[in-house]
Amino acid sequence: MPPDRESAPWHGIGMCRSKLTTEEHVMAQASLIDLRQAVRSLARSPGFTAVAVLTLGAGLGLATAIYAALKHVVIDPLPFPDADRLMVLLSEVPGSGTDDVWGASTTQFFHFRDNAEALEEIGVMRGMVPVDVSIGGIEMRLGVMLASASVKRMIGAHAILGRMLTDADDQPGAPITAVLSEGFWRTQLGADPDVVGKALSAQLGSESRLVEVVGVVAATGSEWFDTPDAWWPNQLDPAGPHYNQHDLFLVAKLKPGVAAEAAQAEADGMTDQFADVYPDVYGTFEVEGGEIDFMEQFGFRSRWNPLKDYLVGKASAPLWIAQGAIVLLLVVAWVAIANLFLARVETQRPEMAVRTAIGGARGAVVRQLAWTSTLIVGAAWLVGSGLAWWLAET
Repeated sequence: MPPDRESAPWHGIGMCRSKLTTEEHVMAQASLIDLRQAVRSLARSPGFTAVAVLTLGAGLGLATAIYAALKHVVIDPLPFPDADRLMVLLSEVPGSGTDDVWGASTTQFFHFRDNAEALEEIGVMRGMVPVDVSIGGIEMRLGVMLASASVKRMIGAHAILGRMLTDADDQPGAPITAVLSEGFWRTQLGADPDVVGKALSAQLGSESRLVEVVGVVAATGSEWFDTPDAWWPNQLDPAGPHYNQHDLFLVAKLKPGVAAEAAQAEADGMTDQFADVYPDVYGTFEVEGGEIDFMEQFGFRSRWNPLKDYLVGKASAPLWIAQGAIVLLLVVAWVAIANLFLARVETQRPEMAVRTAIGGARGAVVRQLAWTSTLIVGAAWLVGSGLAWWLAET
């Protein structure tokens, strides 16, 4: 005979489940009612709602935008392989009477290239120059960067069409070749797949030269290296002539496991040799009233600096200050909104007392306040996200 349903052990479990389901339904209904009341309450106070949402939204948006810029510029590593091993050589000349820091010279480049044991590779660049060219009968002006092939190797650049510049292109007297940037190739040449092999008619001073396009280099992700429209070989001659002219940007890559301090110690020793190796550039010179020793007179030194620090430069401190200021502003905004909430609760105290007196639960009052806070914070988050996106786009 089957057991009586009323006495079956699973009958009590079913009753409990039914009771739980009913309670959950009641709680959901209560929460929905509280949400509607919170919306109506905010709608009755548009001034308070607008001030709270816009204040928090502006604070969140500005803080997000500033942090995004700080992260991109200062915190994130450069988008190059082994970026922490990339260094820049600067020349300190505290006795120059003008700038206390210069760029590098051709003598520094060749001396370090041929003798430095701490370096895996070294390259040199010159400032970007405008060059008028003709491509397929179309006249345009290119921003051209002169650089040795090793520079692109160090930053991991690769060609999406054709080839990159090679060491053979850097040799004095070699034909001038060009590698176009991906951005220029896409925007100005319509991503022409047949551009490799074409010749640019370049106006170099009073002379017109044909420059063969040998490739298109993919964007590196670094605005500093992606800005030039084209890259040409920097054909420096080790035989000279050399001058005391420091207008080069010299970048190098440390060997694996070599500390920057070791590379600097080596550079100090090699710089002390300049007066003997290049006496016409760094030696003793006749001046009016006597002689001067260049190295001693100007305190000339070669200094390795991380590429990241060089590119960030003076932008780091303002970004950190701006981030700190925005965080403080956000804290002030939160405190101000908290005070507005307290004042609002105080004005609603009679209403809450009436609701409690007619049987309203204290929990319902608390839930309504929680819903009010949630709605304001959610709306402020939307406003802040939109503001941060707009600032990032502009």
